Amino acid sequence: MNLNDIFKIRSNVVITVMDKNGKVVRKIETHNLICNDLRTVLRRRLGVDESATPTQPPFYPVKHMWFGDDGSNLNVLNTALMHEISESDRVVTASYPDARTIKFEVTLGLADGLNDEILREAGLFTEVYSEDPDLTDRKKLYARVVFPPIEKTSAIEVNIDWTLMS
Repeated sequence: MNLNDIFKIRSNVVITVMDKNGKVVRKIETHNLICNDLRTVLRRRLGVDESATPTQPPFYPVKHMWFGDDGSNLNVLNTALMHEISESDRVVTASYPDARTIKFEVTLGLADGLNDEILREAGLFTEVYSEDPDLTDRKKLYARVVFPPIEKTSAIEVNIDWTLMS
């Protein structure tokens, strides 16, 4: 693997919508956008970056997936979802299928708190890393995906498999 491969991150996002009986009723396969915050972290991890300060640490891992209802303005400069749904934070499960791949997974169950929401975007985020209570929204957006609307109800389960590969 050469250095260029590290910065050429590819991704696949598979969103599977199932009914109450587990039957697949819709499957969306798409790619996400890697945001500049992740590229900055990778650059800092490969070398010494004197600009990394306590308010901008060099690395925090992905821990959360948040959802939003605005599927517009996909841009590498995004630092947040366009319209984050309140209380949409879900902890991701991470796995490592091979040496060049990491997979993040979240399932929104039948009784999920996002029922009656229209989902149009999702993002992979770090933990909130500031200890300063005045800086409550300092989580980093590493990747963002937009997709055709999914009306989340108690009649469906939504599984998101988000794979990043170098």
